[in-house]
Amino acid sequence: MKRIRKLLFRSFDDHMNKRDQDLLKKHLTFSDELKKEKAELELIRSVISKNEEYKFKPHFSDCVMSAIKEKSYQESYEETFFQSLIGLFKPVAIGAMVLLIVMMSYNIFQNKKVSFSNAVAIPEINVEVAFDPVLPLILE
Repeated sequence: MKRIRKLLFRSFDDHMNKRDQDLLKKHLTFSDELKKEKAELELIRSVISKNEEYKFKPHFSDCVMSAIKEKSYQESYEETFFQSLIGLFKPVAIGAMVLLIVMMSYNIFQNKKVSFSNAVAIPEINVEVAFDPVLPLILE
Protein backbone atom coordinates (compact mmCIF):
# COMPACT_ATOMS: atom_id res chain seq x y z
CA MET A 1 0.00 0.00 0.00
CA LYS A 2 2.96 2.32 0.66
CA ARG A 3 4.16 1.89 -2.88
CA ILE A 4 0.72 2.74 -4.24
CA ARG A 5 0.56 5.89 -2.10
CA LYS A 6 3.95 6.93 -3.42
CA LEU A 7 2.69 6.37 -6.93
CA LEU A 8 -0.39 8.46 -6.14
CA PHE A 9 1.77 11.34 -4.90
CA ARG A 10 4.07 11.03 -7.90
CA SER A 11 1.10 11.08 -10.28
CA PHE A 12 0.47 14.73 -9.45
CA ASP A 13 3.97 15.99 -10.16
CA ASP A 14 6.14 13.43 -11.92
CA HIS A 15 5.80 11.63 -15.19
CA MET A 16 5.34 7.94 -14.56
CA ASN A 17 6.08 5.06 -16.85
CA LYS A 18 3.23 3.07 -18.38
CA ARG A 19 3.50 0.18 -15.92
CA ASP A 20 3.19 2.48 -12.86
CA GLN A 21 0.26 4.33 -14.43
CA ASP A 22 -1.56 1.06 -15.09
CA LEU A 23 -0.88 -0.17 -11.55
CA LEU A 24 -2.22 3.07 -10.05
CA LYS A 25 -5.35 2.98 -12.24
CA LYS A 26 -5.97 -0.61 -11.26
CA HIS A 27 -5.77 0.20 -7.55
CA LEU A 28 -7.92 3.30 -7.98
CA THR A 29 -10.69 1.27 -9.58
CA PHE A 30 -10.77 -1.27 -6.73
CA SER A 31 -9.96 0.82 -3.66
CA ASP A 32 -12.48 3.34 -2.36
CA GLU A 33 -9.99 4.49 0.28
CA LEU A 34 -7.43 5.32 -2.39
CA LYS A 35 -10.08 7.19 -4.42
CA LYS A 36 -11.00 9.20 -1.34
CA GLU A 37 -7.36 10.00 -0.66
CA LYS A 38 -6.83 11.13 -4.26
CA ALA A 39 -9.90 13.40 -4.02
CA GLU A 40 -8.58 14.92 -0.79
CA LEU A 41 -5.18 15.52 -2.35
CA GLU A 42 -6.77 17.16 -5.39
CA LEU A 43 -8.85 19.39 -3.13
CA ILE A 44 -5.81 20.41 -1.10
CA ARG A 45 -3.83 21.13 -4.26
CA SER A 46 -6.65 23.25 -5.69
CA VAL A 47 -7.01 25.27 -2.47
CA ILE A 48 -3.30 25.89 -2.34
CA SER A 49 -3.08 26.84 -6.01
CA LYS A 50 -5.97 29.33 -5.66
CA ASN A 51 -4.21 31.25 -2.90
CA GLU A 52 -2.37 34.27 -4.13
CA GLU A 53 1.35 34.36 -3.83
CA TYR A 54 2.51 36.00 -0.65
CA LYS A 55 5.09 38.71 -0.95
CA PHE A 56 7.05 40.45 1.73
CA LYS A 57 6.87 44.18 2.16
CA PRO A 58 9.72 46.24 0.74
CA HIS A 59 12.79 46.35 3.00
CA PHE A 60 11.51 43.40 5.04
CA SER A 61 14.92 41.77 5.19
CA ASP A 62 16.51 45.03 6.35
CA CYS A 63 13.99 45.30 9.20
CA VAL A 64 14.58 41.70 10.25
CA MET A 65 18.36 42.09 10.19
CA SER A 66 18.24 45.29 12.24
CA ALA A 67 15.98 43.61 14.80
CA ILE A 68 18.40 40.70 15.05
CA LYS A 69 21.38 43.03 15.47
CA GLU A 70 19.54 45.02 18.14
CA LYS A 71 18.62 41.88 20.05
CA SER A 72 22.16 40.50 19.89
CA TYR A 73 23.55 43.86 21.03
CA GLN A 74 21.15 43.93 23.96
CA GLU A 75 22.06 40.37 24.96
CA SER A 76 25.78 41.05 24.66
CA TYR A 77 25.41 44.25 26.73
CA GLU A 78 23.58 42.40 29.52
CA GLU A 79 26.07 39.56 29.38
CA THR A 80 29.00 41.99 29.61
CA PHE A 81 27.38 43.80 32.54
CA PHE A 82 26.85 40.59 34.53
CA GLN A 83 30.34 39.34 33.70
CA SER A 84 31.78 42.59 35.06
CA LEU A 85 29.77 42.15 38.27
CA ILE A 86 31.10 38.62 38.66
CA GLY A 87 34.65 39.87 38.07
CA LEU A 88 34.14 42.67 40.59
CA PHE A 89 32.74 40.39 43.31
CA LYS A 90 35.99 38.55 44.06
CA PRO A 91 38.15 41.62 44.89
CA VAL A 92 35.34 43.18 46.94
CA ALA A 93 34.83 39.95 48.90
CA ILE A 94 38.56 39.62 49.57
CA GLY A 95 38.78 43.27 50.66
CA ALA A 96 35.80 42.88 53.01
CA MET A 97 37.31 39.73 54.50
CA VAL A 98 40.68 41.45 55.10
CA LEU A 99 38.95 44.46 56.68
CA LEU A 100 36.90 42.19 58.94
CA ILE A 101 40.00 40.28 60.07
CA VAL A 102 41.84 43.56 60.81
CA MET A 103 38.89 44.91 62.82
CA MET A 104 38.50 41.69 64.79
CA SER A 105 42.25 41.53 65.49
CA TYR A 106 42.26 45.12 66.68
CA ASN A 107 39.34 44.48 69.06
CA ILE A 108 40.96 41.33 70.47
CA PHE A 109 44.31 43.09 71.12
CA GLN A 110 42.59 46.11 72.72
CA ASN A 111 40.80 43.97 75.32
CA LYS A 112 43.72 41.54 75.89
CA LYS A 113 41.23 38.71 76.11
CA VAL A 114 40.39 36.28 73.29
CA SER A 115 36.64 35.78 72.93
CA PHE A 116 34.04 36.17 70.23
CA SER A 117 32.36 39.07 72.02
CA ASN A 118 35.69 40.94 72.18
CA ALA A 119 36.40 40.18 68.51
CA VAL A 120 33.13 41.71 67.32
CA ALA A 121 33.15 44.42 70.02
CA ILE A 122 29.99 43.27 71.79
CA PRO A 123 30.01 43.81 75.54
CA GLU A 124 29.48 40.69 77.63
CA ILE A 125 26.04 40.65 79.16
CA ASN A 126 24.91 38.17 81.78
CA VAL A 127 21.35 36.86 82.08
CA GLU A 128 20.25 39.23 84.84
CA VAL A 129 21.33 42.27 82.91
CA ALA A 130 19.81 40.97 79.68
CA PHE A 131 16.34 40.77 81.25
CA ASP A 132 16.66 44.17 82.90
CA PRO A 133 14.12 46.55 81.30
CA VAL A 134 16.57 49.44 81.59
CA LEU A 135 19.27 47.75 79.40
CA PRO A 136 17.85 48.76 76.00
CA LEU A 137 17.76 52.34 77.19
CA ILE A 138 21.39 52.14 78.32
CA LEU A 139 22.57 50.60 75.05
CA GLU A 140 20.97 53.35 73.00
